[in-house]
Amino acid sequence: TRYDDFDVAKNAAGIVASSPKKRSLKSAFLKAMAALDREARKKGFLVRKLDDTQTEINFILVSELKLKDRSVSKGDRLKFATANVFTFDKGNVALVCERQALSGSAKELYEFYSENMISKDIRTWMIDQIKDMNAIMLRPGGGIYFVPEIHTDELVKLESFVGSIGSSVLLRLPVRMTTQEKKTMGTVAISSLTSELNDLHRSIPDDLDKARPSTVKSLIAGYGELKAKALYYSTAFEISLEDLNTAMDAATKRLSDVVGGPVAATKAHKKLMKKNKKSDADGKKLFS
Repeated sequence: TRYDDFDVAKNAAGIVASSPKKRSLKSAFLKAMAALDREARKKGFLVRKLDDTQTEINFILVSELKLKDRSVSKGDRLKFATANVFTFDKGNVALVCERQALSGSAKELYEFYSENMISKDIRTWMIDQIKDMNAIMLRPGGGIYFVPEIHTDELVKLESFVGSIGSSVLLRLPVRMTTQEKKTMGTVAISSLTSELNDLHRSIPDDLDKARPSTVKSLIAGYGELKAKALYYSTAFEISLEDLNTAMDAATKRLSDVVGGPVAATKAHKKLMKKNKKSDADGKKLFS
């Protein structure tokens, strides 16, 4: 999907969230070289990185030559011949091909990755949007999420957006919340929140004292948002999250000590807390 088409579809669906950051041309070049290697192998070539200097990145297209001379040692029978050199000029931000071999393919791939988002980019963005809806994972690997009903309008917009690009489909199914299902969802919520907490723990640098203040503050904000989310689900499903809250408080204090005090809540945190208050005031709209 082209970046421009993505923006058009997103705006048409009424989604106000920012689009994914456009891939840098350097990243586009590296992705193009990886894709070119897969194509080159079908034709008996290999694409290999040669060097990465202050001014350029060079990849070479090589062909393997197997010598049949048995008098030559086995290790020396395999020779490589350079068929082309692909250079990313950092100064001019451009792709330069030294020769003709696969130059057309290299340029097409470079242009493709410069102008288009791949499925992984879109999937990552979609998951971020769903997570912003106070969602929890229904299975460890993701892919299926529970979203509270107060976010139905946002989910409908995302569903409309997904249906307008490519061939992907976002399925939205209602949940009938009986007493037993509420208990089951409570267990799932604990598992999902614990997984998110462990991800945050793993994000803390080993040498925390040398970490950038912005990194530490971002982590503190992350714990704050997760704590607001935990508060929401502890109320919605009537579950105890004392252990998780204790762990979050300990991590937040450790991080706050590094930057010299607590950090103000982020916009996302404030937005989440506001929606939590709304859901507390309207218990009928907790589920979707």
